[in-house]
Amino acid sequence: FCLRYFNSKACVDIMGFTDIDLINDPEIWINSIHPEDRNRIIEEFGMDKFPRKSKYRIIHRDDTVKYIEDKEYKVNNDLHFGIIKDISKDKHNSALLKYFKSSVNQLSGVFWIKQTLPEERIIFIGDSIEEIIGINAGSLTSELWHRHILDEDRVRVKKAYRTFTDRKIPLI
Repeated sequence: FCLRYFNSKACVDIMGFTDIDLINDPEIWINSIHPEDRNRIIEEFGMDKFPRKSKYRIIHRDDTVKYIEDKEYKVNNDLHFGIIKDISKDKHNSALLKYFKSSVNQLSGVFWIKQTLPEERIIFIGDSIEEIIGINAGSLTSELWHRHILDEDRVRVKKAYRTFTDRKIPLI
């Protein structure tokens, strides 16, 4: 493994180790990798394949566990550079979203989330939509959704929808 001579302040914040720490103890980085990820990372970093992108956990100097994304680029045989990014919040949000989707899919009605900016699109729809209108949630588009509204209900639904989106109030 290479000895790293320079680390930005952001890297120090993420890992908890200074340049001096790394120079004094070249093993400090490998020892900070979570034990469950360490062998995989040693194997990945042993391959001469660039650019390299790895995701793993580290144990910060303050004993907190952080998820990081580590990208390494090879300039030549003697010079590599890398970017380490703390993705702990992304991992946490991903776990929350997974839990949220699991909870929503247990509902008997249809739950959906629409994004309006930068473009209008449905970003999530519960799996119960297939049970109700016979269409898989993954293949449902706004146009397809509107085709399943009865003609006599279309004006009322559009009006309620506009009120909801314009004023941000519930449809109920």
